[in-house]
Amino acid sequence: MMDDAAKTRKAWDAAAEEYRAIVERQLSSSDKDVWMRMVYDNAPKKDRLRVLDIGTGPGFFTIALSLDGHQATGVDLSEGMLEVARRNAEEFGAECDFRQMNADRLYFESDTFDLVLSRNVTWTVPDMEECYREWRRVLAPGGRILVFDSNFNWNFFDRDHDRMFRELVRNMRISGQDSGTVNSGFMFRSTYMETRPMLGVKRPQWDRSVLIKLRFLDIMAEEEVLVGGPLDRMPDPEAPAPLFLISARKPSPEEERRFLADEYWDGVAPFDSGTCHRICADGRGMGFFESLREWVPAGAKFLDIACGAGFLAIAASLSGHGSAGVDRSSFMVEEAKRCAEEAGSAAEFLNEDACDLPFEDGSFDVAVMRNCLWSFFDPEKALSEACRILSPGGRLIIVDADWMDSLDSSRPRKNNDGVRNRGGESGFGGTDVIDPVFRRLPLTGASRPAWDVHELGALGMEVTDSMPFQDMLVESGIRGIVGDSFIVVARKRRTARIRSAVLDCRYE
Repeated sequence: MMDDAAKTRKAWDAAAEEYRAIVERQLSSSDKDVWMRMVYDNAPKKDRLRVLDIGTGPGFFTIALSLDGHQATGVDLSEGMLEVARRNAEEFGAECDFRQMNADRLYFESDTFDLVLSRNVTWTVPDMEECYREWRRVLAPGGRILVFDSNFNWNFFDRDHDRMFRELVRNMRISGQDSGTVNSGFMFRSTYMETRPMLGVKRPQWDRSVLIKLRFLDIMAEEEVLVGGPLDRMPDPEAPAPLFLISARKPSPEEERRFLADEYWDGVAPFDSGTCHRICADGRGMGFFESLREWVPAGAKFLDIACGAGFLAIAASLSGHGSAGVDRSSFMVEEAKRCAEEAGSAAEFLNEDACDLPFEDGSFDVAVMRNCLWSFFDPEKALSEACRILSPGGRLIIVDADWMDSLDSSRPRKNNDGVRNRGGESGFGGTDVIDPVFRRLPLTGASRPAWDVHELGALGMEVTDSMPFQDMLVESGIRGIVGDSFIVVARKRRTARIRSAVLDCRYE
């Protein structure tokens, strides 16, 4: 019995000569410019791209990109297609590298290509998700995938599309046009088409979901590209299957870590919002603010940095302070605004990065960083920014704990068994995906609060207090694992020089 790869080779070997003629015409016409414009609009901006053309067929993209000076490699499972691709390349004077290879088993090193692209190939693949994984592997960080394809045979799955299809066929026959493509498979079932798993899957919606799961960034899924133009129905104008385009970028390792951290805090937002609502209603939020009262002068302008759902800025506002909160997570900011409205607070909340605060020097009298500094990718820059926006004599209050150091199951700790499960039950839930990211953060394993004291001194701040602190809002189950928090309070000297302009912000 013929396996799928053999079945695919047989089907496309038989069609190779017909498709060679189609590609030859496209390479010789304005169609080539249309396709290249779409490619370059979505490709990384480099003078010489390393390109992998998957399912190259008669070699259109490989040849066109090689003629433009790029390093292009074309792969195809069909030896018949590769043979005509080599003939096309010779005819157009292009030096191309063609190899026989399956789309989901690529014999290339990881991080090799700037662009992986395909045209009218993915509908034929038995396991397209595995292909996307493999394509991601061979992409270099910052590289992009670019997929052109159609929902072929959609007339079998959508009644409206079927009506359009039948009307097209009828009008073709009335006008005397040949309908060979329709008769050869786009109107009637074929055994090969029946075995293609992607047929009947609504795309590109499916692709977008898979690319999100695989941690691609800048995902774009565009339906009905060039509708009404010469290339909107592929592979033949007789087949009414609008072209769609999918583009996505592979992040760098650092970008991926930041992306996962952002995703984590976005996910925490509704939990924090519910907690914020409760502690604002039962007075615990105000109680925490009162525990800081000795460092918050009457009438002081107050900023809560990485505010989460905003209870502290809300409490400061209700205590008569001009109050604001900033958070990198737009979801957190949405929840903070909702909680403020529910509490009747005038606190303002902004979706901003702690490493790039949108305030002028000396804008606030008090800034608080509660249980957030540990989570920053660049804690030095976050501290520098916090100090910069303080007025002379203003205070920075840091409340934190050795969160990941204590919750890291790889380190021998007292009461460490089941630590992540207990943490999750008490509100500090980690996952096997995000934990490795957090364990690589700069402050994981740092000696704190000694680190905070040293860094604040280097920033020209006067540390006035550094001591254990019982954060009454940390659930008892968590406190039993990580121990008490600590508090560090520093005052901005009137002659302090804050290192804001010279440090790069890695927490973007």
